[in-house]
Amino acid sequence: MSRKHLSIEAREIIAEMLAYGHTQEQMAQAVSVSQSTISREISRNRKTGRYRPVQAHRMACRRRQKASADRHRKLEQPKLLKYVKTGLKKFWSPQQIAGRLERQHHCRPVSHQTIYQWIKQAKEDGRKWHIYLRQSNRKYKRRSRGKADNRGKIPDRTFIDQRPAAVETRRQFGHWEGDTLVGKNHKGGVVTHVERKSRYLVMAPLPVRDHRQLVKASRRAFARHDHDILLPRKSETLDNGQEFWSHKELGKALGLDIYFARPYHPWERGTNEQVNGLIRQFLPKGCELTNLSSAKIRRIEELLNNRPRKTLGYRTPIEVLRTHRIYAFRI
Repeated sequence: MSRKHLSIEAREIIAEMLAYGHTQEQMAQAVSVSQSTISREISRNRKTGRYRPVQAHRMACRRRQKASADRHRKLEQPKLLKYVKTGLKKFWSPQQIAGRLERQHHCRPVSHQTIYQWIKQAKEDGRKWHIYLRQSNRKYKRRSRGKADNRGKIPDRTFIDQRPAAVETRRQFGHWEGDTLVGKNHKGGVVTHVERKSRYLVMAPLPVRDHRQLVKASRRAFARHDHDILLPRKSETLDNGQEFWSHKELGKALGLDIYFARPYHPWERGTNEQVNGLIRQFLPKGCELTNLSSAKIRRIEELLNNRPRKTLGYRTPIEVLRTHRIYAFRI
């Protein structure tokens, strides 16, 4: 059934069928809407016991205009507007801001559509709140599937089909996915580790894309996070890049059982791929990564680990990780 608003022509049909005693089900079929829409239309827009199509149309239009004005007035509330602006400065999407508000207040004070409309109006007024939104107008480059793996063969790999089935359920903490982001001219990069259940992110810069340097950088990064929160560690599923040549040493250094996704099957590490996409908002493709500062790495980690996620019920990764009984925050 169409969800568009009833037209004046549809209301004239409803009025005529009412006069001839047709049922609401027959009216709904005649104007291609649900029976509940007909029921609401008649109850809301009937005046003094009679349904007049022109009068009903005017009443419906006034109601929509008032609802639109009320939505915009919501963001005139100083506390609410301050919350929205603070969320945008943290690069939260309007949906994440609205969802987080609903989680905190057990109601939705403002919808994400209203926030988008406010951002659009602000842009027209010369204010630049739109710069905090992720850009999604880039062309999608289709990934090749089933392509032969022409990269050098990493020795002694254990593939994902031998990984315990419990990893797939996301019921346990401590199962990670790993990958690297490559810098300009394939020089330098960043190694990323994402915990599957909480989406918690650990990053480390790679001035040189070398498998030995990756092990050292990852060990230092996990140790840095362990200072604030003891990270649960059971397994990690890696990409097949040559940077993971020393996967055995990586497993020993981090205390993880190492598995590999099948070549050219990035969806087998879907969590890691999705978080890498979020990181690209701050480190776009083609940028220089050979001299990436530790401060910028920590800033990106802080933003993403404290960002509410729809898939987590608008909790943040760090909040979800806190629920783990053993690996609790040190106070």
